[in-house]
Amino acid sequence: MFEGQTYETILKRCLDRVDDGLDKREGSIIYDALAPACAELAQLYISLDALLSEAFAKTASLDYLILLAQERGINRYEAAAAKGIGEFNIDVGSGVRFSLDIYNWTTTEFYEKDESTGHFRYYMECETPGSSPNGYTGSLIPISTITGLTYSRLIRIITPGEDAEDVETLRKRYFESIDNTAFGGNISDYKAKVKAIDGVGGVRVYRADSWNGAGTVRLVVQTSEYKSPEAEFIRQLQDMIDPLMSQGEGYGIAPIGHQVTVEGVKTTPVTVSGSFIMQEGYSYDNIKEKAEESVNGYFDELNRNWENEDVVIYWVRVLMALMSAEGVKSVENITINGQREANVNLGKDYIAKLSEVINNG
Repeated sequence: MFEGQTYETILKRCLDRVDDGLDKREGSIIYDALAPACAELAQLYISLDALLSEAFAKTASLDYLILLAQERGINRYEAAAAKGIGEFNIDVGSGVRFSLDIYNWTTTEFYEKDESTGHFRYYMECETPGSSPNGYTGSLIPISTITGLTYSRLIRIITPGEDAEDVETLRKRYFESIDNTAFGGNISDYKAKVKAIDGVGGVRVYRADSWNGAGTVRLVVQTSEYKSPEAEFIRQLQDMIDPLMSQGEGYGIAPIGHQVTVEGVKTTPVTVSGSFIMQEGYSYDNIKEKAEESVNGYFDELNRNWENEDVVIYWVRVLMALMSAEGVKSVENITINGQREANVNLGKDYIAKLSEVINNG
């Protein structure tokens, strides 16, 4: 809006207002008196232009978008810590700290005792918030000495850690709150409340008559990593949204009268095969890992959008992914789960997971 208000333009405009009978050349008293003020005015216009951008959600930077979102009752999602299950040969108790690689974990509460091994299992929480610890399981090292401890292991991640919400995700959520008003248990309300829970990525809401009769709601969720959730995580979500022992009574975040069933999105293993023709100097063994990475990238894209549309694997996109691997000259006779050169629709409640890319020679 103020792009034309440069220092040179403002200075010329000021000098034009001075009588031509006076000396206005550079270095003159008039010129030297006007120049610093014009420079300040030019800087002011730059600041005004920046301020104008920060005033609208479409162009605001993160700090100002957070303020705009708060006016609509929308808060930025902060980084959340990963939660998992640790297993120990003795009852270590709560509040005990362990390290796994570069991350520290703390036992929070007792989970169960494995009667077959006699091992004790505890819920654990990572001390470092964010998604970076999500891929780590394995041996836990006690930070302080624990007498009798000979076995300690983080056996699985239940709730994935999440990074703080980035500016574009917050911007999208801001506009969604305008386009789809959340109210009294409608679809937008369920999505907003369930996706605000740590570890939840996408969610689909099924209405009563397509699920189990009047007064019932079915939620299908995926993790913040857009994967199929652990059964324990689904149990925790069920307790938070509508506890099974008191369904429909309003003791969770679901409105009173809504009997809600929470399920996890299911994973469909996908095998891709084709006849690879390699460039000179390459073999299939050399490029297999890269080819699978490319296909996985395409599947990740589909899984991220599962909330909005069914996962349909387009064989041409698979071909493009395979061809992007260095050393591949061409690929023929593409099959996806045995279907040759055909698109594969996984269905409403399924996401894709690559099993393997096979070369048929």
